[in-house]
Amino acid sequence: MATTRFQSNIQILNTSNYHEYAPIRFNNLSDLIFDKVLWLKIQDKWIGKEIIKTFGNPLLENNVKYNREPDDDTLYWKIYHLFNEWTSGNQWYNIIPNSIIIEISQKELDILIQISNELISYDEYYKTHLECDNNEELNCDNNEEFDDILPEIICNLKNKMSGIGYFVKTQDTSTKKDYTPIPVYTPYDALVHILSSKQCNKSLKMSNINKTKYLLLSPWKNISADNEFRVFVIDDKIAGISQQNVNKISDVMINKWSCVAEDIYIGVEKLYDNIKNLLPYEYQYDQCCLDIWIEEIDGCIIANLIEINGRGLWGSSGSSLYCWKYDPPIAENRELLIRK
Repeated sequence: MATTRFQSNIQILNTSNYHEYAPIRFNNLSDLIFDKVLWLKIQDKWIGKEIIKTFGNPLLENNVKYNREPDDDTLYWKIYHLFNEWTSGNQWYNIIPNSIIIEISQKELDILIQISNELISYDEYYKTHLECDNNEELNCDNNEEFDDILPEIICNLKNKMSGIGYFVKTQDTSTKKDYTPIPVYTPYDALVHILSSKQCNKSLKMSNINKTKYLLLSPWKNISADNEFRVFVIDDKIAGISQQNVNKISDVMINKWSCVAEDIYIGVEKLYDNIKNLLPYEYQYDQCCLDIWIEEIDGCIIANLIEINGRGLWGSSGSSLYCWKYDPPIAENRELLIRK
């Protein structure tokens, strides 16, 4: 039976990027040495195949850990970014109902980056003169110019957007670290919303293994700090569920969701099983973090997918109200963590 644990100490939480826990290392000949247990799980999946393409077949040992600082280690970062690329939205976004995936050509990518650079450079000017703040959409007054310089993206968006509000992001990030995402209703709103974000600008510029970039849209849902959770999947099991917004104490979380921890677990496990059935084998993730939102329908807890992230600890996904080193999620505990 799942239980609720309240977390009031937030001094050590939402941790990630402990490079010393990475299940890899390189010898003096730059051969990749990989932890045998993990390799046997991933060798036939996308990530295993990409590692072999990049490094050749790794040498296998038990209990491998990374053995030096990664700051200037380009080989380490190649592995790190490969794992992030494995869970990029373009690999799995199609399983979200009514989602839209727009591939960006290299020509239009360069133009998007240029526009984004200009919007960000003049951000203070726009905020001052157009009376916008970080939670508002910047409007584009010249849609015809977008039509002329970005014909492929605009045409694809016009053909696929159906007049409803959409959540928009790049394949690996949204605007939420810069300003609150809002629903977008037109191709022009979608582009300006994304291009005004420093995080999305960085995403568009980043040189990953897969050079192709994407815009991803999904129907807007009422997701908030009151109903969003992070789910930790370790060894193909739900290892823990935590309130996603670690900075907010939510009365709904405390008074409502804390009382139905087992029902939330059941809903999340159904969602995870559904995800595994929808994804082809090479993009199945038995080590990952899911961002989900929940709703109650006819007395049942329904869990809905927001996004799939690579698992934390040595990766980029934060641990929310857990701490990867000192208080990690453990499958046998079946617990729900809520901020209080």
